Amino acid sequence: MVGPLVQHNVPTATVLFKNTGHSPARTTRTHLVMTVWTSNTFPDWEMPLKLAPDAQHLGEIIPGSVLPQTVSLISPLTDVQGMHLERKDWFIVILGVVSYTDVFGNPHETKLCLIWRDPSTERADFCEKWNESD
Repeated sequence: MVGPLVQHNVPTATVLFKNTGHSPARTTRTHLVMTVWTSNTFPDWEMPLKLAPDAQHLGEIIPGSVLPQTVSLISPLTDVQGMHLERKDWFIVILGVVSYTDVFGNPHETKLCLIWRDPSTERADFCEKWNESD
């Protein structure tokens, strides 16, 4: 992931999706959501994100290729959110779902969770949970 970068108090990140397999990922769709996590721990429930009807259609991704997807916070950060992010007791989290069909017509879905813990860096880490692929 590259970013998040903050312009006009709106964090924006580019998530890079790479096909690491040996065959094309067909009918690829993604849905990404960025949010401010108002806690320093993750809840015990299942990942909330589902592949929505408005998911972005990427088409076919050939082996080894990388497709960037940009995601932003829906609204500008408030002063309170900014303060908590600087103190590192709140975080920016990106939740995502990627679905594709393999060359045999089998559907696959990957769920991802990225966390931006340090506002002074441009890289996010994988969350401790909610990263699942089939």
